[in-house]
Amino acid sequence: MNRAPLILVVGMHRSGTSLLGSILEALGVALPGPLIPADTHNPAGYFERSDIRALQEELLIDLQRWWPSEQGTLALPQDWLTTPRAQRAAICLKRLLTVDLQQQRGPWAIKDPRSSLLLPLWRLVAAELNLPLRLLLAFRHPAEVVTSLVNRDAAATEMTSARAQALWIRHQQQLLVDAGDLPLHVVSYSRWFDEPKTQIQALQTFCRPDNNDPTAVQTALGCICSDYRRSQTHGQAPRLKRQVRRWHRQLEQAAAGSVGALRHWARRQPGPSAHLNPRNLSTPNQHPWSRALKALGSDQSELQAAGIQAWTQSGIAPISLAQLRCLNHPGFPGDDPSADQGGPLPQRLKLGLIGGSLEDWTTHLWIHHLPLSPGSNPEICSAEATSDAALHLQRLEVTAQDPKLLLHLTQVERVFDPDPDQVKLLRLLGVNAEQLSIHHTLHNAAKEGWLNSNNVDASTQLGLPCPEALVMLGGEWLCLGSSEPDDSWQRLPAALLHLPVFPPAPALSRAQARLLAAWIQACCSAGLNLVRIDPQSSEPLLWQSLGVLCFQNPINPEELLEELAWHKAGKPAPGTIHTPSPTAQVLWQHASDLPPEVSICISSYNYAKRISAALESCLAQSLPAVELLIVDDASTDDSLTRCHEWLDAHGHRFCSGKLLKHHKNSGLAAARNTAFAAASAPWCLVLDADNQIDARACELCLGLAKASPDKTAVVHPLIRICNDDGQPLGLVGGGHPWQREQLRAGNVIDAMALVRRSAWEAVGGYSHIPGGWEDFDFWCKLIEAGWHGVLYPRPLGTYTQHGASMLQSQTNQRQRQLSRLLQHRHPWLQLAFAAENR
Repeated sequence: MNRAPLILVVGMHRSGTSLLGSILEALGVALPGPLIPADTHNPAGYFERSDIRALQEELLIDLQRWWPSEQGTLALPQDWLTTPRAQRAAICLKRLLTVDLQQQRGPWAIKDPRSSLLLPLWRLVAAELNLPLRLLLAFRHPAEVVTSLVNRDAAATEMTSARAQALWIRHQQQLLVDAGDLPLHVVSYSRWFDEPKTQIQALQTFCRPDNNDPTAVQTALGCICSDYRRSQTHGQAPRLKRQVRRWHRQLEQAAAGSVGALRHWARRQPGPSAHLNPRNLSTPNQHPWSRALKALGSDQSELQAAGIQAWTQSGIAPISLAQLRCLNHPGFPGDDPSADQGGPLPQRLKLGLIGGSLEDWTTHLWIHHLPLSPGSNPEICSAEATSDAALHLQRLEVTAQDPKLLLHLTQVERVFDPDPDQVKLLRLLGVNAEQLSIHHTLHNAAKEGWLNSNNVDASTQLGLPCPEALVMLGGEWLCLGSSEPDDSWQRLPAALLHLPVFPPAPALSRAQARLLAAWIQACCSAGLNLVRIDPQSSEPLLWQSLGVLCFQNPINPEELLEELAWHKAGKPAPGTIHTPSPTAQVLWQHASDLPPEVSICISSYNYAKRISAALESCLAQSLPAVELLIVDDASTDDSLTRCHEWLDAHGHRFCSGKLLKHHKNSGLAAARNTAFAAASAPWCLVLDADNQIDARACELCLGLAKASPDKTAVVHPLIRICNDDGQPLGLVGGGHPWQREQLRAGNVIDAMALVRRSAWEAVGGYSHIPGGWEDFDFWCKLIEAGWHGVLYPRPLGTYTQHGASMLQSQTNQRQRQLSRLLQHRHPWLQLAFAAENR
């Protein structure tokens, strides 16, 4: 037997459910039973059954959840539906409905706001009667509901604004959580006056889809009277909590057709009591820090009380914050993606400032991008002062050491922080935190607000050019700040404009800081592409929000443009590298009967002026059994001639030797691989053509190699650094010994080392790294294959630092690209310049 559906009219008290009842009756929906007569509070009638109302009121009182009381803001007790009192109520409700449903031939309705809290009772009885249920949720702007409730019930129930707001949420949320997949329609009280016909037609479709009687719609329109909005006129509107405003926005969207989104959103929201009722800081489970302590494992009341006492006395220890950061994954209590939906701040605003300074231009730009009301000029006050909102611009570790300040923030209605990770932790610590972010489409942003851009003042007081004039000058990028002293910045590419000194003064007054912030805002609005070199500690999050790239020193204009192009291209991953295997022609060779113990491998490209010193250091070696291998990588100077002449004069001192030439330049890795492949000794000492080794280098390194474990692939001595005049400048890599953890952050081992030839062969030799770092890549490959190196603890070689060296001419000019390539090839590395904004 198909029964006519029962429509439950639900929602918060004073939300227009009575008006909705009259409209339903006009649309032909029956409201049977003894209805409560009209009175001064509802002159048109309540359209509410006295028997159902009495039954549900008594049940809520028995469950100690009388709806207007403080306990009414709490969820019903666990398993309340199985209590004897609830079972008796179910029997009584079933008897009442049985009588009514026998007489109903079409949709019928029962209206009582208490049904919002007791929906499981209705679902239980409806299932027993095979009665289909439908839900009609009426809501009203919470400010109007709060005003009405306080005016009506303050004397009888000590109703307060905070309690009324908590009740307003409880009635919406409890219904939506318990509704499951029941058919649901949402109506907005304000739309009865703004869009009455549209809402009535949608209501008619929901209640009586088979009857589109236009006469009924006109009759329903006659039920609406403008005097019904009288709660708007009762004094100043109450200040609504953020959670209440968010609920109201969600309900308005549902009234426009987004019911599914409302259901999903409601299930993820915390209950209202924790945020809307006055906190009892003496009760551990009601303390704003209780959720954080629970997350750290302090579930019991005694542990909670002890934790709260410790934090109150000494602040929150950094180790506790670090643990909370590790736990704060998606779905953790602090992770609320809907918490950043607050509306505009009040026009008359007292704003607490924590951590920022009005002498810092970044603070002014953050203030400008708060959700300020038009024409608002907020009063900036101290961190501890009573305020409407707060701007938190310091590390949470600093705030956490001031428990008084942290507890004060839990009482502030809205606290803004630009760091999303800190926002989650602040929420977990009971603070109503929102992420403050700046949209990247600043060129469309309005210029009004905290910063009223005045480029004339910025020019006269700060000496900065007008952003509009900079656009006319051309140039694709405006670079703010300077790199380390470098001649390359004196020859700027056409694509770059440069302000080397930024900020433009060592110390700014408040007025100047505000002007500078306005100038930055105007640059973004004018469409200038900014880039920042060496930002100060207060800047990175702000630049990130602005969509401005930041880079640390050192960087030169060419590398900067390459990095900007890489970002513009979508930051593609490094491509596959290819190591050439060129043919080599033997130009000179010598061999004797003495087998070599060490092969010295020299790679040379256009080092005619320096290679003689390297060769002389080889000639002076104390070890007799030394092989000398020189690979010329297609030099264009007279390097080959000098090597050939030197070998003719001194080459027979070595037990064997070769001079090999590549037919085309193939890079350092290819030259070293050619030398290793031609070597006869089990150990190869790598020597670049512009460096030198001490007389006992081969002898001493080989002695340590023979005494080391079988998995030793490298013996590396300390290497001194000297300039062209022979003046010492320190040790290469600081003199660190071989350690995987030390190499994780960057190369500290020089190429001038003794390498086991079988280890070189096992890892496939050196790989071609465009621009340098072949040695670093080779060390990483050895580590990944299970090899290691050991330090010979005295200087046995000299690295000559000069402008023509590969390190100076190529490697140091491309650190970011090389870092990304090495990081991609060896993911265990943690290279600073591999990060996006370095």
